[in-house]
Amino acid sequence: MKQNDQGDPHSGVNYLYFLVFFFVLLFLTFSHFLRASQPHWGTHLFFLIYAFAQGLLEVLCLMLLGYALHRRAPRWAFKIYAGLLFAFLLAHYANFNMVRLLDVSLSYFFKFFFGCGIDHFRVAFQAMNLNSTMIGLIVGSILFVPIAGIVFYWATHKVSSKKPWNPSQKQILTAAGTLALLLLLLDAVARPHLTCDTHNQYSKTLPLGSTFLSPTPRCIPLPAPIQPPRTEEAIQQALAEQTFAPEKLPNIYLFVMETMRSDFIDSVTAPNMSAFKSRHIAPSLSFANANTTHLSWFSIFHSTFPFQWTYMRDHWEQGSAPLQLLKKMGYRIRVYAAADLRYFNMDEVIFGKNRQLADSVVEFSGLRIEPCERDAKAISALMEDSSEEKEGTIYLVFLDSTHSEYSSPKEMQPFQPAATSIDYLALSQSSQHLELLKNRYRNSIHWVDHLLGHFFEHLEEEDLYESSLIALTGDHGEEFFEEGALFHGTHLNVWQTKVPLYYKFPGKLPGAVPEISTHLDLFPSILHFLTGSDSWDAFCDGQSLFAADKWPYVLSVQHNGPDVPYEFSLTNGKSRMLARFLNPPLIHSVAGIELISLKSSDGQEQPLPEDGIISAFPDALTPLFNQKLSLSREDLCQTGD
Repeated sequence: MKQNDQGDPHSGVNYLYFLVFFFVLLFLTFSHFLRASQPHWGTHLFFLIYAFAQGLLEVLCLMLLGYALHRRAPRWAFKIYAGLLFAFLLAHYANFNMVRLLDVSLSYFFKFFFGCGIDHFRVAFQAMNLNSTMIGLIVGSILFVPIAGIVFYWATHKVSSKKPWNPSQKQILTAAGTLALLLLLLDAVARPHLTCDTHNQYSKTLPLGSTFLSPTPRCIPLPAPIQPPRTEEAIQQALAEQTFAPEKLPNIYLFVMETMRSDFIDSVTAPNMSAFKSRHIAPSLSFANANTTHLSWFSIFHSTFPFQWTYMRDHWEQGSAPLQLLKKMGYRIRVYAAADLRYFNMDEVIFGKNRQLADSVVEFSGLRIEPCERDAKAISALMEDSSEEKEGTIYLVFLDSTHSEYSSPKEMQPFQPAATSIDYLALSQSSQHLELLKNRYRNSIHWVDHLLGHFFEHLEEEDLYESSLIALTGDHGEEFFEEGALFHGTHLNVWQTKVPLYYKFPGKLPGAVPEISTHLDLFPSILHFLTGSDSWDAFCDGQSLFAADKWPYVLSVQHNGPDVPYEFSLTNGKSRMLARFLNPPLIHSVAGIELISLKSSDGQEQPLPEDGIISAFPDALTPLFNQKLSLSREDLCQTGD
């Protein structure tokens, strides 16, 4: 930029500011790459060179933008630009921490929180249960970072203007264009040697978030697209044909606990749940069908693969088909929620428009109290109501203490030392930090277990325990850096999807219990017990625990914010395939998937033949097609139509 005004603090190139910007970018990116585990030195070298060149390219583009604003825009626009530059640098720092803690980029955050509008943002932000310190940092950053950016830009310009550097617009444009071409050439050379897994691991912390060219995915054609979602009209017609009228309607108690990882439930951390597990039914391999709340709730209450949730969210008005069927049998539905039911509009997805399926809803999510206190109030209200109704009621209880930031009363924290709060900026993979965090999580589990034990005692005192049908589950698990991330919603692994799924049925069971089960099976199992029928294909993708020919697989999906989930894992307890449907918005019309990886139960990579879906996982996708894959291509295409 030419310095047109000797006294203009915004003329010339503020090379000192852009040098700081560039070196901060390199520090953040290099820090990630050098920590990442990758056996091949060439991968490190490629991404280090790429990060250096891409960071320089970003700086040159920002300089060009500043050049144009200085020449053509009013002074106030340039001041906004200077402030936003600093905010942009802060966004890079936020992205670095997102990758460091969650192994996802900042775009994940924006899609998750802003994908459903400002109302959803408020509900989702509240669901995080952030401590006041972190909320203050976020608000302070939004308010003061742009101002700090303007001040910093002005201060560095005062220094750099003493030894001015004034390249022309053409010189900056030429340098940026040359760098872009060199990066494309580097991409072309490296592309055949990069796997999609490796590219995904490294690219999310590049200055621009990705390389210009991506590795060629390994695509596997399918005989047909997956079957379309059930229409509400067809479900209503099928419901109208049901004539089940059980002689007895035992009370049903379903507890859905936030973020409950099954391997943390033992006789010390959760003695009541552990005892319940040992006395009743608990499949040894029990999984959520998603790694986030809204899709797991959908899987539980609709017993439908989460691929269908957006369609049913947008087109259905009557709510969950299993709950409608229970209502038709004569059940009352009472809901007790410490968690916010409005999350992704799940209250209407589950209970229908205006929550019409629920006879009563008692909510505590709006109270400005700790989640552990909300849970206590929910259990107290449940106990009061359950004393009055001896049969014919299904009680749905949503508990929230075990969601981040893991809440428990001070007098109920036996696991010490524990983190007093979660400091997201200081949190690291060190064993000391992790153990403090895990103890905080254990304390929250211990509190929920205490509340459940108190409720079980209440049922015993009211002589209701033996006659009741009780189910306990977590909506998803929680990861503590086992595969490079914290919390949930990021990786489709056992840590984020393996959950407790415990049942107590009164009386004689209708059959043997399998080793493997998921959320999809919960309501078909309850309906099977009540009616004696294990055929619920018209309403559900799940199967009864006691079905004679049970599907021996688990399909779990990675959430995609407000959009159709398209990435999924498939496991049989021994091998686990990770894949994604091609053309995500149109997964019901595109017959193909991209294979991401195939691993054994111990995490080791496995080779997969070209017909790997059929040979490694026989009939695994049958429920998605409603036909066996061994049929001819022509037959399957007709089925897909």
